[in-house]
Formats: sequence, C-alpha cells, structure tokens
Amino acid sequence: MSCYVEPAASYHEWYHNNQLVSSSKDYAISYALTGDNGDYWCLDSIGGTSEKITINVTYGPVILQAPLYVHEGDDVSLRCHSPQGRSVKQTIFYRNNQIIQTSATDPDLLPIKYTDLTDNYRCTKQLLTTITDTHSAETNISYTGTYGSVRVTFQPNWNKLLTGESITMICHGESHLNYHWFHNDVMVAEELSYRITSAQVGHSGIYQCQTNLGKSAKFRLDVSDGPLILQAPFFVYKARDVLLRCHSRPEYSVHGTTFYKNNNAIFKSFHDPSIALISGNSDVSGRYRCERILSRGEYVPYTDEASIHVKELFSKPDITAIPHSNITTAGNNMTLVCNTNHSPLRMKTELQFAFYRDGQEVKKFGLSNEYEVQSAHLEDSGNYFCEVRNANNSVRKRSEELYIQVEGGCAIVKI
Repeated sequence: MSCYVEPAASYHEWYHNNQLVSSSKDYAISYALTGDNGDYWCLDSIGGTSEKITINVTYGPVILQAPLYVHEGDDVSLRCHSPQGRSVKQTIFYRNNQIIQTSATDPDLLPIKYTDLTDNYRCTKQLLTTITDTHSAETNISYTGTYGSVRVTFQPNWNKLLTGESITMICHGESHLNYHWFHNDVMVAEELSYRITSAQVGHSGIYQCQTNLGKSAKFRLDVSDGPLILQAPFFVYKARDVLLRCHSRPEYSVHGTTFYKNNNAIFKSFHDPSIALISGNSDVSGRYRCERILSRGEYVPYTDEASIHVKELFSKPDITAIPHSNITTAGNNMTLVCNTNHSPLRMKTELQFAFYRDGQEVKKFGLSNEYEVQSAHLEDSGNYFCEVRNANNSVRKRSEELYIQVEGGCAIVKI
C-alpha cells in the first residue's frame, strides 16, 4: 500500500487499528494472516490524513475479490480466488442468483459494467478436498451345516462384493448334465458356471445350483455400495483355517486396519494387513468386525459473496452567479459558475461542464466550469442549471435550478 497524501511531506506513517505499524511511504504485508484484518490509514508530516481502508483476510478456500476502490463510471472485474496448488474442477459466477458468463480468457474473472455494480454477486468453485473418516464392517461366521449333493466353487471365494466387482460361481459335475442356477428361487442361467461381471446391490440374495444329480447347498452373496466390507468364504468347515479380508474401494487411501472378534482385537496376517487368518484349531464361529481409516479426494463446492461499494467520482454540482450579490441590470455582464468536488483518489479525472436555460443548452460540454453572459438582455432571464460529466459520459450529474430575471432597471434573482 502506498501513501499519497502530500508529495512534499518529509515522512509518512501507517496505522493499523490505531496502532503505528510503519514509518515509510509504502507498507507491505508479505504473508497475510487473520491478524492483519482491520482498518488502515496513513498520515504525513504536513498533517494530511488519508481515508480508512478495510482489509479482510480469511482462511476460507474460496473468496470473491473486488477492487478496493470502485468509483462511479468504473467497469471492474471480480475474481473468484482460491489458494495456489488447489485442484479446481469448475468456477461459476452468479448475479442475483442467476448463472452468468465469465471471461473467455480467464474463468476466474468476471467483467462487470458500471451499470450492473448494484447487483448481488457470488461465485462457487469445486475444489478437490481430502475427506478422512473411520469406517467399519461386520460379518458373522458359522459352520456350514449341509453340504448338498452338488459341489460349488467360487472365483474369488468371497461372500461379499463391492458394487462393480465380478464373481464366477462354478457348479461341478459331468459335462453331459443339465445345469440350472437360481437366485432367490428364480432361475437365472442354464450353464455350468454363472458369472456376474459388474455386481450391483440387486445381485444380493440366496443362490443355488441344480443338476440332474441334485442340488448344491444354498449360499448367500451380499453386494454393498459402501466404501468398506469384511469378506469371508462362502462355506466354512470345522478344523479348517479361515481367511477374512477387510476390503475397501480403490479410490480410497488406507490408513490402518484392525480386526475384531466379538469386540476383541485379533492378530492379522503379517504378509497382508488386509487379511486376518483364523486358525481352524479354535472355534472359528462368531461375530467379526474390521475398522479402517479411509481418505478420499472429493470435489466440494465452496461459495463466497462480494459487496461492491461505489464511491462518488465527483459530487453533485451547484450553480452560482457572479457577482455574488446576484443583482445586475440589463447591459451588465454576468457569470454563472458550476462547482463540484472530485473524489480525492481521482483528482486527475477530466470533467466537462455544460449550461442550460429553461431546458435549452446555452453552452456545450467543455473543460470550463463558467458561462459568461455579455451585456445581459431581458431574454436572458430564466431557469439555469449546469451538468457535469466525465470524459466518456458514463457519469453525469446536474445541479438544481437557479432562476434569474433580467429587467431594464434591475435583475431579480430567485433560487
């Protein structure tokens, strides 16, 4: 920030919330923190004081930035800004809750015409955010009670799947036999093997294979659309080891896995932290659970709004007559003056002035703020006002009317 109060000043001072923070013309904040929020202003050795500016520093992932100063007639750009290094999927601008077109060259910039500055603006960005949470999955294991007359094997041999995964069920027997596969007692295939290529929740249920020689034992397949499952073999037999698998979706990062049996932590395989080996020498049946800390990057929408405060480029003009007595007679000279004040930050803005009598232009726009009436006549009587505009005519203001009557012996002035 630079202090431009008085160029001839020998020193300048910067203040932040009434505390002196710098004794130089420029004041820089190299690494902004929330403690830098607040009001700033500067003063000089001659006694000049700037107006206050307010700076807001936020930890938010998205901010909608507007220029610090916006004057009447300015076309500006808003910036939907997020920290560097964040992955952005989409930026959307809204005006009065309606989506509007952004810059063709920079999707984070929104050009705004001066005439639209009074509208409400906000922007939304979808940022890649890492979400971490602890998930758990359970399964009950009991020994297979009936074998059935037909043997069935599985590739892979897991009784639970995540949606999108595949499994092949194979019914073993002679090649000349007829095979029938049933899902919830409805026949779904007449082949030796039954394959599900992309499992969905609707594939869950009870399955069974039937041949000329008999039927297999019924078994259950579960398909989950969640992030984590605990898998066990379809059939569990006494005196045989059992593998359990804590399985999560590949888009998640894994940060630790713990297995439990009846709420007691158990050992897991040293070769694969996702596998728990249950010895068949003990009672395998029971309730098992696995816990896993998972994280995943997701695009989350963040929104911010901006308020645009428009400053006057110049004040409303007033019109006065010279001489200040406002008394003249026919044949005397009269001068009308159009007075206005610039914004302190726009002192170099070129202003143009025009004068009117009874609504008719008597002096076109020009750089002079005076209108001279040489040797006033009776027809110079009327309602006078002046207008002020900037060079591109985007801001235009007019004064109140000043009524002047010129008479042969005197001039009567009414306001």
